[in-house]
Amino acid sequence: MAEPANNLTVDANTNHLTVDDNTSPLTADERANHLTVLVQAYHTYNNQTPFAVAAHYSQFLTTKEQVYERHTTVDAEWQPLNLGWLCDASLIIIRNEEDAIDDKNTDPAEADQAQIDACVIELSFDSQINHLEIVPESFFCGAISKDIPCYIRSRGHPTRFSLYAFPI
Repeated sequence: MAEPANNLTVDANTNHLTVDDNTSPLTADERANHLTVLVQAYHTYNNQTPFAVAAHYSQFLTTKEQVYERHTTVDAEWQPLNLGWLCDASLIIIRNEEDAIDDKNTDPAEADQAQIDACVIELSFDSQINHLEIVPESFFCGAISKDIPCYIRSRGHPTRFSLYAFPI
């Protein structure tokens, strides 16, 4: 497993992220490849001040592989998630590229629920009984294990998605 970087700094003025590699016990070559993840979520309730959560981490990578990027479709049959040339990934991002609501002026609550449901992507890490749902215009971001198979399918018709798999 890659070693996490405890020396991660985010500049409050510019939002630039830096890793102070001088304190790391790793050699310069071992520090050459790292992954940095920033997540910010905001929730506004009843026109009050937004509630914000920010999380970030950085880890040194053990390989010199490139990110695997794929834009494709998935149908209603469960299939193993294809990570391309990567045997294992430290992070995957799956973005549902479908636009379930054709008219952007339509309130999603009033949209045709059957149309939205047909565009949902399901992601499973077990026997496909339990799964995560990736609704249209949203995404999944998380780590997966090479020891646990990951499966993907669409709930209805073929659904467009993008996959980004980051090396370990």
